[in-house]
Amino acid sequence: MGKKDLKADMMELLREDYELQNLIRGIVSNKTIEKEKSSFFDAAKDGGKGLFGKSEKDYAAENKKLREMLSDNEQKVNAQVETIDRLKQESVNSRHLLSEAGQENDRLRMELSEKAETCRELTAKIQGLESTIDSFRESTNTLKQEATRLKRENEEQAQILSQRFAEGWELFCAYRNVSAQSKRLLSGVFVKPDEFTSFICGGAQDRSLEKIWDVIKGCLAQGNTNDADILWDIFEYAVELVNSAKTERIYEIMDVKPGVPFD
Repeated sequence: MGKKDLKADMMELLREDYELQNLIRGIVSNKTIEKEKSSFFDAAKDGGKGLFGKSEKDYAAENKKLREMLSDNEQKVNAQVETIDRLKQESVNSRHLLSEAGQENDRLRMELSEKAETCRELTAKIQGLESTIDSFRESTNTLKQEATRLKRENEEQAQILSQRFAEGWELFCAYRNVSAQSKRLLSGVFVKPDEFTSFICGGAQDRSLEKIWDVIKGCLAQGNTNDADILWDIFEYAVELVNSAKTERIYEIMDVKPGVPFD
């Protein structure tokens, strides 16, 4: 076997045997470290210079500077840690506030939903009331039309009666000037003093004659000649009305002279 073949076999073995490779690396590494140590100590003996040409004071100054930088970095790290802790606490607080805000939002949403339901109910009620009001309005309009018609018919009948009972109409108008006290005393006779028909019907009753007579006497006794004069004309007209309802005249006003005895 030649040298070339032996060399080739050793190279092939070196490439394939990992344990041999590691062993060679360890030997080389140890030798390098020992060499660096020897060089470092030799350099230190030579004028106190280090491996890189620096003195012990230089290393001490750099060491101090590195410690100061380390201290500054530690302070910065501590400050960053405090900031992180503060931010974590703020995050917790923010999440707590967010949770409360979410609960409040849910409550408001529920309240809004309830109010919306109430609003819908009120809207339905309002619509019902509006419908009822429309019905009432139509009924009112109908009643107004009916009242207008009845008023017009009443006025027409009153006009017809006034033409038939011209004297009665004049007395009806004159009765409005009678005092409130006399009207109150005659309220049983003229039940509706503002209606001409009621005025005529009230005066055409037998029992009305005596009541009108008594009120006239009372007015004269009190010196109320205005009411007495109006009521006397009404009394005379009422006598004619009562007699007209009979088959023959029942009542007659006697012409009595002053000073003549009269029962």
